[in-house]
Amino acid sequence: MTRLAFCGVHAIGRGVSSPVHLFIALLTVLGTSEGSSHEPERRDLPPYEVVHPTRVDARGHFLSNFLSHHARRVQRREASEGPADADRVFYQLWHGGHSLHFNLTLNPHLLAPGFLTERRYGGLHGAQIRPAGSSRCYFFGEVWGEAVGQGSAAISTCDGLTGLFKLSGEEFFIRPLEESSDDTSEPQSHAIYKRQAAPPPRSPVVQPVSGKQPLNGTCGITNSRRGSEDIERQRERWEQRQQRRRKRIRQRSVSKEKWVETLVVADAKMVEHHGSKAVESYVLAVMNIVAGLYRDPSIGNAINIVVVRLILLEQDEDDLKITHHADNSLSSFCKWQKKLNMKGEEHPLHHDVAVLLTRKDICAAANVPCETLGLSHVAGIRGWGWCLDDVPVKDERSLDSVLPGVLYSSAHQCRLQYGSGSLLCDDMDNVCSTLWCTVGTTCHSKLDGAVDGTRCGEDKVRLPFHEHVNSTQFI
Repeated sequence: MTRLAFCGVHAIGRGVSSPVHLFIALLTVLGTSEGSSHEPERRDLPPYEVVHPTRVDARGHFLSNFLSHHARRVQRREASEGPADADRVFYQLWHGGHSLHFNLTLNPHLLAPGFLTERRYGGLHGAQIRPAGSSRCYFFGEVWGEAVGQGSAAISTCDGLTGLFKLSGEEFFIRPLEESSDDTSEPQSHAIYKRQAAPPPRSPVVQPVSGKQPLNGTCGITNSRRGSEDIERQRERWEQRQQRRRKRIRQRSVSKEKWVETLVVADAKMVEHHGSKAVESYVLAVMNIVAGLYRDPSIGNAINIVVVRLILLEQDEDDLKITHHADNSLSSFCKWQKKLNMKGEEHPLHHDVAVLLTRKDICAAANVPCETLGLSHVAGIRGWGWCLDDVPVKDERSLDSVLPGVLYSSAHQCRLQYGSGSLLCDDMDNVCSTLWCTVGTTCHSKLDGAVDGTRCGEDKVRLPFHEHVNSTQFI
């Protein structure tokens, strides 16, 4: 069972009463998604129907049994002008004795313009950081049938069809039962099953944590009313300071478009289970489903779920402790992700919320019913919707890969190693050979140099194998 923890909660708007809705959306999506993203163990699936989708044209005429489809990256201006032909795709399948037609359009906002995938191998040293490619395979759209009417769909077409569609008041998952093949003489088998088909192994009790409600069903996560009120007062003071800096205070509007900039982290158990190559498309397919759920008109706000960064942990991190105790795991994750966040709402990789996906049973230590609802240490949150008004901006990086030091400055590396109060020791020479950071009033070092890509003095950067080159040759 995939588990979820969530940090950095902000209010999303008047149409959404609580951040818990986002937890529920992710939880329900993930709760029945067992097995590899390509070839799930069929015994792990709830009762399902085997279907064989085909790709068709806009009028429903057969085109191919090959289903995977990647559209080119859409610029924001082009997206506002309407979808191009390459950004639309059509499918047909038989389900429940009815012919269903899917009319899908590229979701241009799932990945932020500066989106990065970061693979870590036990820390920042040796991390592999890559921008997104030029193609996209995450779609929204409609599904309809003559006998069952019309509904909505959020489908990934990276390798077959993976996603969720709503029809006749019910919700269905679709996912491949086998990998796609170059041999298109036979259609690719898929499973379709109802979202409610498999009851969870434990009865979930999903609710916000507050002083007025019991704490059962929260995976052992504890909270006090006084602590929540203190946090709320701190956030209100921060908001007031930010608003005073603004030249003009923008009034809230239920029609104001919101952008939930999200960091998603998959831990080593998730990467191992789904496979190092497949886990990225699996996680992003899930996030596309969540983004689709937030397009429902009943929410009252136009909400875009935008993934700014995906971190895949190939090995466990020393300072991220995911255990069978939910409260401790959540606390560790919140501290860890806070150190990673970029300062300033205007930074392309700054995130509003952080989501951890793990296959470790973080509820095992809690002797209460729970279904993996990870809540950060806050109660009811109000008045934070404005921080979701900023539109994700484009990053100017054009490299095929990004060295860690380009993303994390030497000062940021000090904060990662020694905490948020640590600073770079300015009077030390050659940070690329040895990184020295303040701890209190003294300088400390782990006797390692800064990571590759870090600036080492005037017009110099560190490259792999400890080479130092002129920065104008590199950045």
